Amino acid sequence: MKNEGAVVIGPAWDSCGSHQLFKAQIRAFAAMGLETYFLAVVPVLEIAGENGEGWWAHYCAMTPDIGASMRGNARFMRVSKYRPALVWGKLAAKRRTQSYWRTMPARLADVPESLRDFIRSHHIRGVLCNHYFNLPIAEKIRRWAGGAKVVCETQDIQSRHMIDSNPTHP
Repeated sequence: MKNEGAVVIGPAWDSCGSHQLFKAQIRAFAAMGLETYFLAVVPVLEIAGENGEGWWAHYCAMTPDIGASMRGNARFMRVSKYRPALVWGKLAAKRRTQSYWRTMPARLADVPESLRDFIRSHHIRGVLCNHYFNLPIAEKIRRWAGGAKVVCETQDIQSRHMIDSNPTHP
């Protein structure tokens, strides 16, 4: 029998209120008996390929307290500016809104094999997507997880939680 799990997706921000919320979300899933996978999505296309390895080491060093059962990162792995998906993505984005442009890193990000392994070994109860610009990757994960429910937590809800809890600056 598979363990139950959840995937939490968030931008790779280590020193902000969002990071504090990611930790709280992971603790909430753990309290419900779920194992969690935290997927840190690089929010820019410039951190790609081998350049991303140093970034990932730094991010892990800054966030040892994330609390997830497993974690990985999603970033644009192929640095060639002639990658067809990048070319077509940029062309499509020129005719779209700034909001669409902000989704490009998640649209083009390569998902780590460790996340696919987590999905194969767990019954995924849900995918918690922090910030609308990560929805394209949440949709991929939803499909891989057999149609698991996706919840998008937006900045306005996060802001309300921060105001309600009145925390000190992390």
